[in-house]
Amino acid sequence: MRQEPAGVIARAGLSPSVRLIGHRLDVERWLRVADLFVLTSHHEGLSNATLEAMASGLPVVCTRVSGSAELLGETGAGLIAEVGRMDQVADAVARLACDPSLREQMGEIGRQVVEKYYSIDHVTEAHLRLYRRLLSGSVPPGEAR
Repeated sequence: MRQEPAGVIARAGLSPSVRLIGHRLDVERWLRVADLFVLTSHHEGLSNATLEAMASGLPVVCTRVSGSAELLGETGAGLIAEVGRMDQVADAVARLACDPSLREQMGEIGRQVVEKYYSIDHVTEAHLRLYRRLLSGSVPPGEAR
């Protein structure tokens, strides 16, 4: 039987510090006041929400889906937990909650990674290079990377 999140939060005594805010249009405002970002997906492509959090300077705790290990673990922008391992997620959140300098360091790295590799200018230029290679015939079929 699935438990409602608000009930789980209340039973754990976390109501004073955990709020479920639902769908929002002012995400940037919420990211500015957050200390860290957590995404516990079981299946996910490259998460725009994760990139937005990183661009906002937040350290990220994410499950090992799609390219999250490369995006976070290899860059130092966040911590990775195995899918379904909420104990690992909790440990990562606790580690960041107890270490403001680590949060700041990871947040800054994340912001730099997004600026360098995921800015609209960078992504546009990468696509243009790929299209030029495809049009010139220098990319064999199936190798368009």
